[in-house]
Amino acid sequence: MVVFLKTRAAAFSRFYLSGSVACIFCFCLLSCAPDLFRETPDQYRGSQTQEVMKFDSNDKSCAGFPALQIESIDGTCVGMVNSSTDNGFQPRSIVEIPGKSGWFLVTDFAGWSTSTGKIWLLKTIGNFGTVTREVFLSGLSLPHQIISGPGDRIYFSEDSGISSFPVSLAQQGKAISRSQVKAVLSGLPPMIRGGVRNSLHPLKHFVFDKSQHLYVNIGAFSDHCSDFAGKTCNESDRSAAGGKSTNENDHGAVIRRYDFTGDVSSGWKVNYRLVAKGLRNSMGLWFNSKGELIQVENSRDFKEASRPFEEINIIPAAVINGTTPAKHYGWPYCYDYNQVSDEWKSFSFKCNTAENPNYAAPYALLPPHSAPLGLMKYSGTLLSNITGHLIVPLHGYRSAGHRILALDMESSTDKPKLFSSGVYLEDDLSGGSKAISRAFPAGFSALNPKELISGWYEAPGFRPKGAPVAMIQGTDGALWIADDKNHSILRISKPGLGYQKKPAPPLANFGKAYSQLIYESPSWKKSYFKLRNEVLQSSSCMGCHDQYRNVGDDNSDGLASLRYLAGMGTWIVPLEPAKSALYSKLNPPGASSMPPKEQAFASLAVATAALETVNNFIKLMPKNSQVWRVKSDKNPNLLSLKRGTSGNRVCGKLTANYHVWILSASTIKVAGLDVHEVQVGGQSQIADLSKCPGDNAFYLAASDIEPLIKK
Repeated sequence: MVVFLKTRAAAFSRFYLSGSVACIFCFCLLSCAPDLFRETPDQYRGSQTQEVMKFDSNDKSCAGFPALQIESIDGTCVGMVNSSTDNGFQPRSIVEIPGKSGWFLVTDFAGWSTSTGKIWLLKTIGNFGTVTREVFLSGLSLPHQIISGPGDRIYFSEDSGISSFPVSLAQQGKAISRSQVKAVLSGLPPMIRGGVRNSLHPLKHFVFDKSQHLYVNIGAFSDHCSDFAGKTCNESDRSAAGGKSTNENDHGAVIRRYDFTGDVSSGWKVNYRLVAKGLRNSMGLWFNSKGELIQVENSRDFKEASRPFEEINIIPAAVINGTTPAKHYGWPYCYDYNQVSDEWKSFSFKCNTAENPNYAAPYALLPPHSAPLGLMKYSGTLLSNITGHLIVPLHGYRSAGHRILALDMESSTDKPKLFSSGVYLEDDLSGGSKAISRAFPAGFSALNPKELISGWYEAPGFRPKGAPVAMIQGTDGALWIADDKNHSILRISKPGLGYQKKPAPPLANFGKAYSQLIYESPSWKKSYFKLRNEVLQSSSCMGCHDQYRNVGDDNSDGLASLRYLAGMGTWIVPLEPAKSALYSKLNPPGASSMPPKEQAFASLAVATAALETVNNFIKLMPKNSQVWRVKSDKNPNLLSLKRGTSGNRVCGKLTANYHVWILSASTIKVAGLDVHEVQVGGQSQIADLSKCPGDNAFYLAASDIEPLIKK
C-alpha cells in the first residue's frame, strides 16, 4: 500500500465577524485566568470535542466494575461506576450515606449556574449492572462539597451558604425538597451579587474539627488582586461597606472558623474568626490527629508553566484554638517558599519569617499549576500499599495535573514526610516520552509523592484527560472518585477475576507531528506565523499561558507555540474553530472572556481580526485522523509521479517515525500497490523536488506507515 503527498492546498472561504461592543477582553486562556477557568467543566469553556471514557459494560474485572485503561499504582485497577455522555452530570463531591453501604450522594456542579445544581442519589450494590442514579435534590447554586457531620446530618455547600438535612432522609432513597433542608450558614460571599460578578472563587469547601467547630474556605475574589498591585491588597467582599471595607474579616483568601454552640438545633455562632489569611483558594482541608488543619492551596497564575508551585500549608493547633494569632500565608504578595510576586517587588510585605513574623511559608510544595482539589487520609487495608498515606487529587489540565498523589506520612507528627530533595512528574508535551521528572526547588525540604494514578493524559481512542475533584474512602475500603469534566464516578480497588492490566495507551505527540507537517502546507504555515506574530505575541496576549512554550522546549525553529497549542488538548480542534478553546475564548469580539482588563485589545476591529486569524489557522489544519507516521522499523522510499503520466520516481527516503499528512483514508491502486494520497508542499521537508521536476503526486507504501492515533 502506498501514500500520495499532494502539493495543492485546499481553499477555504473567508470568515467574517461583526460586532458593536468595544473589546475589553481577549483569549489569553486558562493560565491567565483564575480557577474559575483553569479547573472549570467544559460546559463553561464552550462547546468542545472531547474523548469519552471507553469501557465494556459487560466487563466486571475491576471488582465488579468495567476496568478503564488508566494507570494506577501496582495491585489496583480503576473501574467505571457511573457516567454520562454529556454535560448533564458534572460531579464535584461524593459521600457514602451512613448505614447504607454502597449508597452515595453526589453533588452536581452543573456549570457556573446559580440555579441548576443538583445532588444525586447513586445506588451501587455489587457491580456495574446494579448502579442507578436519580435526582435527590435540585435547584442548587454551585453545589460543591458534601460530607457527613454532626447530629447525624448530611452537610453540603453552595456558593452563598452551607445547609444540612438528616441522614435518615437520605436512607429512605427518595428525592427531597428544599423545605426539608436546614440552613447552617448563610450570607457567604456568592459568585453573583446584584447581577455583578462578586467572586471568581465562589465554591465553598469546609471541614469540622473533633469539637464540631466549622471551618470554611472563602476564596480570593480574583486571581492576583491586580486592582491593588504594589500596595496593600484590600480585596474585601464587594457587599461589605460598599465594597470599601478594610476589615480583614471581610476579605477573601481566608479560612473562617465558626464555633459550634454544642447543639445542632442552635447550630453555629454567626460571628467567626480567621484562622488563616493569604490562602488564595483552599479546596482541600483535613484535620490531623494533632489538631492541625492541613490545607492544599490553588496558587495564583504566572505566565510560565514552571511557576508558581501549588502548596501544602499547615495551620497550627495553637491558631485553631485561638491562643496564637492567625498567620498570613502570602497571597498575593508571595509565592513558593519566599519568592516575591512580580507586582509587589518593591512593596513592604516581606516573604520571609525573619523579617516578617506574621508570614507563614508553605509546609511543602506541590507540582505547579496542578490544581489540587480535595484532601483525605487513606486508613483502609484493601489498598495496602497506600494505607496511612495522604491522598491529593490534582484536577489541573496542564502538564503536572490530572494525577492523584499519595504522600507518605510521619507517624509521630501525622504530617506529610519531607525529604532533602524531591521530584514530581509531568506530561512531556513536546517530546516522545510520557512523563518528565522535575525537581522541587533546591534548598528546602521537599515531597517525594507516589502516583496513585499517574500521567492521566488524553489518549485519543482510549480515554480523555483525567479531572479528579474529590475522593472518599468507602466502607468497602475502595476509593471513590468524582471526575466532573468527564462526567463520571470512578472506583479504585483491587482487581477481580479476569482482570488483565493493559499497557499505558500511546501519548499521541501532535506537537512534534505538526512541527513537521506545517512545512508540507505553505498556506497553513503562513497562517500559523500570522497567528503567532499578530495574536499570540501581541501586547494583549503575550505574557499569558507559559509564553506559549512548553517547559523544556528550547527549539528556535519558531514553532514552539504550535507545539504548545497542540499539547493543550481542546485548545485547537482541527477544522472546527467553534469547538476550539483558542477560538471560543475570543468569541464574540467585545464580549469574550479573556484576557484580564489590563491587557484588553485596542479596539473591536483588532479583536475581530484576531478571531478571524485564529479561525483561518484552525481551518487549514489536518484532521487528527489524517496524521500518520512511518513505522518504527521502516525506512521507505518516497515515490512520485506527474498526474496524467505513467511511471514513478524516487524523490526521497523517509526515516522511521517521520510524520506524513494523508489526504484520504481511501486507497487507490498505483503500479499494483494500494495507496493513500498525501501532501507535499513547495518547501517540503520530505521530498527532494529537484529529483522529481514537474511531479505533482507523491506516495509511500502504506504498509510502511500507521495512524498516529491508534484505536
